[in-house]
Amino acid sequence: RRLRESNELEAEIDSQAWERYKKMYYEQPVRSILDLVNQIWDNTSDRYLVILGDPGSGKSMFLQYLALNWARSPLDNAIELPIPLLIELRTYNRDRNSKCKDLLEFFHKGNVVCRLNQHQLQEKLKAGKVLVMFDGLDEVFDPTQRDEVITDIHRFTNEYPQVRVIVTSRIIGYKPQRLRDAEFRHFLLHQWDVERKLLADPRINPVTIDDKDKQAMLRQIAHFMQAADKGLAGNLIRGSDLERILIDYLDSIKVGDARTVARLLIEQLRSRNFILCFLGGDSYGFVHRTFLEYFCAWEHVWQFQQTQRLSIEELKTEVFGNHWQDESWHEVLRLIAGMIDARFTGEIIDYLISQDGEGEKFSNLFLAAECLAEVRSLSGIATTANKLLEQLKGLTKYDLNYDYTLYGEDGDLVRGIRTQAVAAVAMTWQDNRETLPWLKQLVQSDDNGAVRSAAVREIARGWKGASDTLPWLKQWAQSTQDGFVRSAAVEAIALGWKDEPDTLLLLQQKAQSDEHWVVQFSAVREIARGWKDDPDTLPLLQQWAKSDKDGYVRSAAVEGIARSWKDDPDTLPLLQQWAKSDQDGYVRRAALEGIAHSWQDDPDTLLLLQQRVKSDKNERVRSAAVEEIARGWKDEPWMLGFLCDRVLNDPFERIGDWQSNPRQSALKIIIEQYPKPPQILNLLRDRAENDSDEQLREFASQKLAELL
Repeated sequence: RRLRESNELEAEIDSQAWERYKKMYYEQPVRSILDLVNQIWDNTSDRYLVILGDPGSGKSMFLQYLALNWARSPLDNAIELPIPLLIELRTYNRDRNSKCKDLLEFFHKGNVVCRLNQHQLQEKLKAGKVLVMFDGLDEVFDPTQRDEVITDIHRFTNEYPQVRVIVTSRIIGYKPQRLRDAEFRHFLLHQWDVERKLLADPRINPVTIDDKDKQAMLRQIAHFMQAADKGLAGNLIRGSDLERILIDYLDSIKVGDARTVARLLIEQLRSRNFILCFLGGDSYGFVHRTFLEYFCAWEHVWQFQQTQRLSIEELKTEVFGNHWQDESWHEVLRLIAGMIDARFTGEIIDYLISQDGEGEKFSNLFLAAECLAEVRSLSGIATTANKLLEQLKGLTKYDLNYDYTLYGEDGDLVRGIRTQAVAAVAMTWQDNRETLPWLKQLVQSDDNGAVRSAAVREIARGWKGASDTLPWLKQWAQSTQDGFVRSAAVEAIALGWKDEPDTLLLLQQKAQSDEHWVVQFSAVREIARGWKDDPDTLPLLQQWAKSDKDGYVRSAAVEGIARSWKDDPDTLPLLQQWAKSDQDGYVRRAALEGIAHSWQDDPDTLLLLQQRVKSDKNERVRSAAVEEIARGWKDEPWMLGFLCDRVLNDPFERIGDWQSNPRQSALKIIIEQYPKPPQILNLLRDRAENDSDEQLREFASQKLAELL
């Protein structure tokens, strides 16, 4: 009743249905989370779980418990038990844009404590001897990137159907449909009892310090941290500052011996409630970034609604205006938008729309869409919502007002803005009846291939349950004249409809006979990923790797063979042959990377890489060889000398902006792997002044300025 009176319930619910829902909810038994995890090994229909919970409810801690429990098992038992692999999705999302192209490669090359051999891990994955735990889906803040991560998880379960998977996310903002469609079962983790733990020390008087006081203190801590030098990106506060904030608040409510009570509160927040953690060096942080963001947002809302220290104009110009360009603030700003009245959120969205965001890749408009998604009912701000919708639709036509290289940085910028606009409209206005026809129109008639492909992906994502989505995708995969649309449709079908009886046949047909290389490439890659157990897959990949006319297609086949058939006796000799003598640089690079990842201990591998570094005519192959040597042999005493030699002596000469300079690759590795001794600073100075490649000179100058 209260929800209806406050217009927070969008649809009227029949009273009998309401009673039925309540009965179903209360009849659900409370189950041990350990029992749920044990059940996924006993029941093949319950292989995948999503654990939802509020911030601090223990989701991450539970996954860490599972990993630690395995690590503490006696060695004889641990060998027989499934291996737990814990992935922080925030870290994976950062690495997937630079260091690795999928989850398997993340274990091998990503920012993890202990890297795993790709093919040895794959053997375990194929056998289902692994529990993969994806922690913090909610910490992938950008909705488009979050959707891409979900796609990666879905593809991973398709590739390794025997593996058990757990995903965690906070409840707020989570959309269950896509993982539910991928056969994930959803469970809610009960909130731990904050008050019972916080009041465990009798010296903290529950009458004097109530729950509102504790919340106020946490808000002030978060507000202080966001105002520090590193802001929300830092999540850091000195112990003296933390203590001072608590003492000042306790003094304001007349608590005696405020210093002692403040220290008790710090210890309880750290050791009992796990809200704060000690980071060393007299520094603390929130144990989970979500706490920092939530309490920071709440403090701004408190100052706006309760104390009136912030006016709506100040909220717009000082809070949103000063921070919409900073991605680390977007979650806080989105939370604020969801906590205040819709009419104020509408004013904020109007303000964001009015900003000039071109220099910031229009993050003002994309943030505005995220804020709009937090509004329960758009009826009071329909004009603002429509204005934003038209602005975002306009971005699908965005272009630069000067000539640029289509596949250089400027081309990537334009494609990124256009496709992000498509995704923002599709997700924010998914329930709008005009959105699906608009996406179809983009597929059919937009003049940009990236936009057309993005529209295909959004239709497959947002309307997977519609009966006519798969027929549309099949039609686009077969009959459209646009190769990039056909490619997007092929990938969507392989991901979302793998178990359909004619999916594999369609992919094989596209791989064999489609006239566009990008369609063949996508089909070959999806077959290699999703049908490893089919007896026809390896012979087909070998055939494509040897005889397809297109180098990209052949490289996809080579990559698939190296990835999934390490134990086949023909694989290593074939890869070595391709790496040495294939006429196509993409094929040689794929073969080299496959050898380096899976046969690092083979005595011929380092010699082969060193040979390719010096003698291969293709700069991409030389760059890849340098990177693989630096990764696999980084602790060797000769490594720095080897890299410096490549910085100075690789013969690269630039023809176009799209080329990869091996000298710059080696220089980048030196900067990342070594501290800044004088010889490295001297090397940067030399390259900034004397290198023949303008891009490398600019890169060296920039890095030199950063180091100095």
